[in-house]
Order: sequence, then C-alpha cells, then structure tokens
Amino acid sequence: MSIVDGKILRRHILKVLGSSAILAPLFSITACSGEKTPTPEAAPDDLTPSSAADPARTPEPASPAETPVEGTAADAKMSPLSEDDPQAIALSYVADATRADSAKFPRYAAGQTCASCALYLGEDGNALGPCSMFPGKLVNSAGWCSVYAPKV
Repeated sequence: MSIVDGKILRRHILKVLGSSAILAPLFSITACSGEKTPTPEAAPDDLTPSSAADPARTPEPASPAETPVEGTAADAKMSPLSEDDPQAIALSYVADATRADSAKFPRYAAGQTCASCALYLGEDGNALGPCSMFPGKLVNSAGWCSVYAPKV
C-alpha cells in the first residue's frame, strides 16, 4: 500500500476502485446468468471401459445447436445490441466510439473500439460480434463501452 505521512495515496485508492469497477459487472453478469453450477452428485463418473459400453452412463454428445461457434449461424441468431438496452446503458455503450463522451469517461482515447478490446469475441473484419459483457447480443466492432480493456 502506498502511504506517505500516514495517509494513503489517492492514486492507490483510485487504482483499487478502478479495477473493482471493471470486475464488478463481470461478476454480476455471471451471477445473473441463470446457469446452475453442477453439484458433485450431478457430475458424471469417470468413464471406465465397462461404463463406456453402458449407454445409460455414456453422456450424449451436444447437438450442433447447443454448441455455438463464433462467426457461424450461431451469431446470426443473436440480435444486435441496442444503445437503449439496460446493460448497454449501465456500461455506457455507444455503437460508434467517436460518440463516446470523453468528458464523462476520461479513460476513453480516440481509436479505442470494441474490435480492439480484450472482451470482444468477434472475428477481425466483422462489423458485429459477440462480447463477453453483453451475452446473447452482438456489439458493433466500431463501438465502445466503459469497461474497455485493450487487447494485450
């Protein structure tokens, strides 16, 4: 911790608060996703040669509809994110990054877009793509939101 003359430096406090502001939406989305974590009794047993022959104990492979693949028809089923969406409003999403309010968001810098963000899951060159912050929606690759994190 950064302490000078018995006082915690403002810079250290802002750094801690800033990192928690980025992580908080991630935890809230995960907590609200509605997916249940499998309990130990629901977890499949190790498949042994004898259990592999038993169709009752062999898990069924996922159907193609249950395994979305980026850049395929699975993306076509997702709808584009509207700036009026409650999650978009909460994260100050704009479909055009040039409209991002740099006075309200001093971290915004020209050139930052969803396509250059670490949370963007779309393929390079696509106009729309999925984002981990907006599950089930497609964001504009030229957009921006307040949890922008540059790709490393």
